[in-house]
Amino acid sequence: MEKINNLYGILMTVGGAVMVTCAGFVMASSLLIENPYVNVLIHKAVPWAFLLGSLLYVVCQRKLNARPQNFVQRRLQTIQLLSGLCFIASSLLMIEQYWGFLLPLVVSEMNSYHNYLRIVYNNWVLIMLVGALLQLYSTNRLSHEMRK
Repeated sequence: MEKINNLYGILMTVGGAVMVTCAGFVMASSLLIENPYVNVLIHKAVPWAFLLGSLLYVVCQRKLNARPQNFVQRRLQTIQLLSGLCFIASSLLMIEQYWGFLLPLVVSEMNSYHNYLRIVYNNWVLIMLVGALLQLYSTNRLSHEMRK
């Protein structure tokens, strides 16, 4: 059982590192990189890697969580689940921003195109930030509650 927990811990760390790296690549490509070939590669491949990293992180975190003993621990694990859902939603918004799967279905006139851009364009950063803040809070509080 200890080897399985160690494996989940390693996989969760890898998933988190992939998420951070992919978000950094996307931010750096938006700000610094002027090579169009690198931008296309980053904008087409990195969102999918971000999705895989966030799924790996969330699944491993759910597997590692022990059975909660009291109401506070259950609440904190629910907050962690909400944080994981924010990570997955941000990865889906990142994919939608760079691939535009829903664009032909949603946009029928110019006004709806502006609404689409307002909803999708770079809002994955905000959702990822909310997920990260929830993750920080719940992880710190959960480790404090487990020590008690």
